[in-house]
Amino acid sequence: LTFGRTRTAGIKSVDLAETIECLGGMLRQVLGEGIALDFDWLERAPQVELDRARFGPALMNLASNARDALASQDVAPRFALRTHLAEIDERGFDTDSHQSVPGAAAGSYLVLTARDNGCGIDPEITDRIFEPFFTTKDPDKGTGLGLMISHQIIADHGGSIEVESQEGQGATFHVRIPT
Repeated sequence: LTFGRTRTAGIKSVDLAETIECLGGMLRQVLGEGIALDFDWLERAPQVELDRARFGPALMNLASNARDALASQDVAPRFALRTHLAEIDERGFDTDSHQSVPGAAAGSYLVLTARDNGCGIDPEITDRIFEPFFTTKDPDKGTGLGLMISHQIIADHGGSIEVESQEGQGATFHVRIPT
């Protein structure tokens, strides 16, 4: 149903950092023991229009994928969440980085960056990770719906999500939510 419908009834003006901190216990449970969870919030960030009940599963999917990416690594596993502001111009470019931001309309955004230091994503599949039923996991480990649903939930909020990754260097997801 999440895939097929847009739902906006629970959208309210919220503090994103506070919302995520309320989900901290679930995040720690999803990540499991041994994975450090770091927060770095922008002070005095603008509030965003968000359905907390729908945003939670989107964030849990990112944490779950990070946990799986960290499972086979020989590093001190970390999952970090930070926020910052961004402006997207009429051409679809971030005015600070001057990089194209696919799917983002012009405007101001609060950006949630979720980064892990896991195995990274093979460049040959990066363009497919938000497709329905696409997965690199064993059949009993994943359905290929998690990132697709996260993408849909964020899009329903007028936002966008994109990934940066290099094999062996972890993955960074940028979730942009309009302010």
